[in-house]
Amino acid sequence: MTDASTPANIWPVLMPVIVGGSLAILGGALSPIVSHILSARSARQARRVQRFEEMMAAVYEHDHWLDGKRHISIGQEVESGPPPIHKARSIVLMNFEELRAPIRELDLASSRYQHWMAEVAVNRSKGVLSVEGFQAAYKIWLDEFTSFQDVAAAYVRARNGKV
Repeated sequence: MTDASTPANIWPVLMPVIVGGSLAILGGALSPIVSHILSARSARQARRVQRFEEMMAAVYEHDHWLDGKRHISIGQEVESGPPPIHKARSIVLMNFEELRAPIRELDLASSRYQHWMAEVAVNRSKGVLSVEGFQAAYKIWLDEFTSFQDVAAAYVRARNGKV
C-alpha cells in the first residue's frame, strides 16, 4: 500500500484515456465530412453519366427528327418540333469540353442536310418534284453522325467507362 503523502504517478493511467477519447472525438467529427465528400463525388459522377446519356439520346432523336423533316420537305404531314441537336449541344457545352468540336461538326452537317431539304421544298412549291442530291446530302449527315458516335465511344473508352 502506498503512503497518501507520496504523489502518485497518474499519467501512465490517464494518457491512454486521453488519447482514446481524442481519437473518438476526432473520428466522430471527421466521419460525416469524409462521408459527404465521397457521396458528393459519387453523385457528381452519376450526374455526368446521366447527362452523357441524355446527350447521346438527343443526338439519336435528332437523326429521327431529320428524317421527319425530310418527309415534310417532300410533302408528307409530320409534326417536327424543335431540333434535338440544340439540347445535345447545350449538354456538351455545360459538361463535356472535349466533345465541343465534334458536336459542332454534327450540327453543321445537320444544317447542310436541312438546307438540301429546304431546296427540295422550294422546288416542290414550284412544281418540280425531284429529290436529286439526296444521296450526297444524306451521306454528309450520316458520315458525321457515325463519326460523332465513334468520338463519343472513344471518349468513354479513354476514361475507362467514367464519363
